[in-house]
Amino acid sequence: MYLMERQKTIKRRITFEGIGLHTGKESALTLEPADENIGILFRIDGKEFYVNITNVCDTLQNISLCFGERKVMTVEHLFSVFTGLGIDNLVIEINYGEEVPILDGSAYEFVKAIKEVGLVEQSARREYFYIDREFRYTKSEDQYLVLKPSDRLIIDYEIDFEFIGKEKLRLEVTPETYEREISKARTFGFLEDADRLKRAGLALGADLSNVHVYSKADRKFINQDRYPDESVRHKILDLLGAIAIFRPSLTGEFIARKSGHTMDVALLKEVYFTYFSY
Repeated sequence: MYLMERQKTIKRRITFEGIGLHTGKESALTLEPADENIGILFRIDGKEFYVNITNVCDTLQNISLCFGERKVMTVEHLFSVFTGLGIDNLVIEINYGEEVPILDGSAYEFVKAIKEVGLVEQSARREYFYIDREFRYTKSEDQYLVLKPSDRLIIDYEIDFEFIGKEKLRLEVTPETYEREISKARTFGFLEDADRLKRAGLALGADLSNVHVYSKADRKFINQDRYPDESVRHKILDLLGAIAIFRPSLTGEFIARKSGHTMDVALLKEVYFTYFSY
């Protein structure tokens, strides 16, 4: 159990710059240390906005957060780091742009930079939220997401894509397992879908430097694998990003079968409104 863990923040500021995966536009943000019990908040145009799952306003090919009229796209890779490394308190200042930079398509560049500056343990204890019953979001008989009570964060994930096939992984999430087993897994997509997505205004910044690309014609990924089952690992990364948006910190056992952003967020919102709708 996590009863004696202390809250953590970063030791000093870090700035990330790059293009957005979907907008294709340059963007930059700065992570800043925050006092204990603050949680994760955005600073946009001098105004501060606390983050929770109720701020999710779009789950089409990414997770976007809305604060009034301002929208921040593709937050899930960055936010997965907060779950994975156990970061409780942080200010994210949007310097310019409307999308978190995609960097290499995984979370590893965020992890490396954060580990370089270091984390600081704060005096307040981390408070975990424990559910007392099972939650389930079902789209079909073989497509669902379940959350069961547990005093550990466990992910059991299976995907089954045409061409890519089935991949399955189960692990307990700790800073060590997250960095080693999950953080380097890149977002993935099909080469044949690229033109369709771009016509829809999506994936305008995608290329072989930030996406693990599968060719249906060649029946293989055309850029080098980082893991033999990289796709399911990235789906776990995405789920961890959604979990980080939920406040207070949530623990439990997630069983995912063919899930994705929309199902992840829908289940987490159901949990939130079950316990915090007052």
